[in-house]
Amino acid sequence: MEAIVSNLAAQLTQVLEPQIQGGDNVIKFADVTYRLDDIDKIDGLCSKVELDLQEAKSALDAVINSVTTHIKKTLCDVRIHRNQLRPISRLSNELTANIFELVEKTPGNSTRALLARAPINLSQVSTLWRDIALNDPNLWTSINVLNVPLHRTFLPRSKGAPLDITLTPSRGMDLGDPCHGKIMNMFPYSIEPFTRYLDRWRTLQIYGLHFETLDYDAFTSPAPRLETLDVNVRWHINNRSAVESPIGPDSSRLFGGQTPRLRNLRLNGLCIPLTSPIYRSLTQLSLVNIDFVRSSMHDFVGILAACPLLSTLFLCGVELPGGGILSLSFTTPIHMHRLESIDLSRMSGNSMRQILAAVRVPASAKLQVTAGDGTDLRGLLPPVGSILDSFPFLPDIRHLDVYAAKVGCDMFGHGQSLNHLYLRANSFDDIDPTLAERVILSIG
Repeated sequence: MEAIVSNLAAQLTQVLEPQIQGGDNVIKFADVTYRLDDIDKIDGLCSKVELDLQEAKSALDAVINSVTTHIKKTLCDVRIHRNQLRPISRLSNELTANIFELVEKTPGNSTRALLARAPINLSQVSTLWRDIALNDPNLWTSINVLNVPLHRTFLPRSKGAPLDITLTPSRGMDLGDPCHGKIMNMFPYSIEPFTRYLDRWRTLQIYGLHFETLDYDAFTSPAPRLETLDVNVRWHINNRSAVESPIGPDSSRLFGGQTPRLRNLRLNGLCIPLTSPIYRSLTQLSLVNIDFVRSSMHDFVGILAACPLLSTLFLCGVELPGGGILSLSFTTPIHMHRLESIDLSRMSGNSMRQILAAVRVPASAKLQVTAGDGTDLRGLLPPVGSILDSFPFLPDIRHLDVYAAKVGCDMFGHGQSLNHLYLRANSFDDIDPTLAERVILSIG
């Protein structure tokens, strides 16, 4: 670099030699004796030399700017050419877009700061990447608590692609997240720009929604693309279960009763009447902390019949009114050929008994039941003589582990490297010395 500077300085000095020499001559006047009559003449000469030097400096600055601009342009061209030679730049735009989509979906992307997340950071790397990012609607369909305020950017760029709205804390399940708290406190107005596009929703996941802000009227439009609905509602600590109440003249008002693609439904603390069409054709159903006071067991069994492809059933803290025998229309067992897992806990023994008696599951299914005080597993499960009809996986169990304690009894059944059976009986109020024996006898 020193050689370049020295060479350029010598060339520029040679070009500007007349102006520099004129300046040197003026300086020499300081050592020469002259008459007072020559002052005006010398002053005029100094002004001319000064003007020449100023013009030379301006010309030099212009040359430097011109050369700098030229070098920057050349450097940019070299970098562009270099980027074009890289393997990733030789991929087709379609393949690059697919890579971008994979990056955007990685778990690590959601932990970054907003401006460091894909797709925003991808659109700032190069002109090519920006063009690819802006022309791929799928990159702009994931809505979270951080980018909700950027709806004017994400909605136009997502065009008509389905939207995945995930309103969960950005730091795991930390409800102290200020961004998440602000969205929840102002719900549903905080996501009003997106509620206008209910017909494009594919996923709606909300964690920590305040029950006071729940407004069904904001969700009365059809959601023909909705595939996953996962809502967790926060209630007072002394009343953690949602009690069923009318949501309007007709329960079909929710999403207009039109969710033909809904397959995954998880509700925690949010009660939607079991007569709602939203429960049809599901593959996964999870209900937690809900007290159905208007819907009946008959309605719930009707849901199972309406979901022949159901693979996962999870019920915890769910209360269903009505006991006794189901109506004649459900005396025929419901064969759940795709069911992989049944998990029942914190429910009345009567509700568990009716659900287990109403279904027939495949041999590959897994059963997990947690019964509380006053619940006898022998009365909870189907009779020993017909238990194999309901749970054909029992003959496949080769190892049965029973752990008995003062407060409960756990049973694990293993077969073909699978955990098919988990039964737990809790007895916190009174110690029951016969608990373990009854648990074992309950499966014959």
